[in-house]
Amino acid sequence: MFKTAEPEMMNDLKETVYKFFPKNIAKEEELYEESKEHKRFIELKETFIENKSFQKEVLSLIESTFCDYHVSDYTDLNLYSCLEYNVLLNGKEPMLNDDIDWIRKSRGERLDLGVFVSLLNKYYYYYVLKTTYDEELREWTFETTDVEMDTICEFEKLMNTKGFIRVEREVARTAIPDIETECLRMGEVNVFHALFTDSVSEI
Repeated sequence: MFKTAEPEMMNDLKETVYKFFPKNIAKEEELYEESKEHKRFIELKETFIENKSFQKEVLSLIESTFCDYHVSDYTDLNLYSCLEYNVLLNGKEPMLNDDIDWIRKSRGERLDLGVFVSLLNKYYYYYVLKTTYDEELREWTFETTDVEMDTICEFEKLMNTKGFIRVEREVARTAIPDIETECLRMGEVNVFHALFTDSVSEI
């Protein structure tokens, strides 16, 4: 049985979040920048930026697990507090953003596995994004979906052996109303934004 962050684990998750984000202080206030939580957050990010061994370890795990698929590393620790990867589940051949011919050859849909690994604690999250193109309407559609794949199960198993806990979608969407992040104000932040990144909204 893989470890997952169930709703009853919210106290542990919030404890992690509150260690790095001051409660009830607006981001633009001087108190925010001076808070011990924010300073701890900055120090943590600097540590990971200087020491890339953790990034290399996670990337190696993902590339070896998804060796039959195209893997992209979107990590930017100067902007966000997580490692971010994309796995194209259609295969090895990458697709341009609006490559209609490519998606036609792929039975009309593209499947992307988005993987996020937190720096704040040993939590990770993933989702599968399905992209389709309607020929008649000439419209792209994007939606999160559930996909059962042996390779994804193997990835979960490996992350579990490394001590990582998967955050479930229900938990990731749980609001944390009393903190602010770089881009989101109080009342807008959820667990995913705090643990991983506030630049992604569709999870």
